[in-house]
Amino acid sequence: MTAEHDVEELPSWVIPPPEGLVAEDLDRLPGLPNHAELIDGSLVFFAPQTAIHSCAGSLFTSALRRWGPQGLRVRSRMTIILDEDQRP
Repeated sequence: MTAEHDVEELPSWVIPPPEGLVAEDLDRLPGLPNHAELIDGSLVFFAPQTAIHSCAGSLFTSALRRWGPQGLRVRSRMTIILDEDQRP
């Protein structure tokens, strides 16, 4: 006896091309989760933040804004392109 299941087709970006993805691909892939990162040309997904992680991030951001050098801005939860295939 088998149960029938509705199976959704996976997006094409789930399996990267042999040469890997590049940083700009993260801006073009439809339906890509917000917590996706590009490491060595492959997509990496992280679970949503826990409350303690969110609280610690807020405390660090506050401290850096208060005691950091004048003229510098503190940003958090943003992507940064480190290399063509590195975008954490």
